[in-house]
Amino acid sequence: MYLFGSPRVGDHDFVQSLQQRPIWRVEHGRDPIPLLPPKLSSVKFHFESCGELVYLQAEQPIAHRRPQLSAGEFKDLLLDTLQVQHQRSKRLALDLVEINQHLLDSFKEWQANFKHLQANAGISFSDHMPIYYATILANKLLLAKQSD
Repeated sequence: MYLFGSPRVGDHDFVQSLQQRPIWRVEHGRDPIPLLPPKLSSVKFHFESCGELVYLQAEQPIAHRRPQLSAGEFKDLLLDTLQVQHQRSKRLALDLVEINQHLLDSFKEWQANFKHLQANAGISFSDHMPIYYATILANKLLLAKQSD
């Protein structure tokens, strides 16, 4: 089973019950969701992650450990993420008709571009399927293990 950006899913007993199953947990370096619920000394959630970690970070090799964040660093990551999302939301127009027209125009433009790409370069939507990404990650992981 492949988990992409999954939060911590259960307590210690639950995670132990999954030990015999092949689970790959893929996390991206800037994704805060895998850090939820947070591990804080003041609040005991008792949630843990399951499976073997495949940690992706821009311009870095695949890792099998996530960098440890202090409570302050975790707070900064969440606040930074919320700030970026808030800035994006401020840029959106409030006029729903304008947004709808923009989405329709964008869809038509993307549709035309994809038809052109598929006709001229053989690019297909099947390249976007999760199995495609899983295969790439598995191959990259195998290459990383071979070079160790």
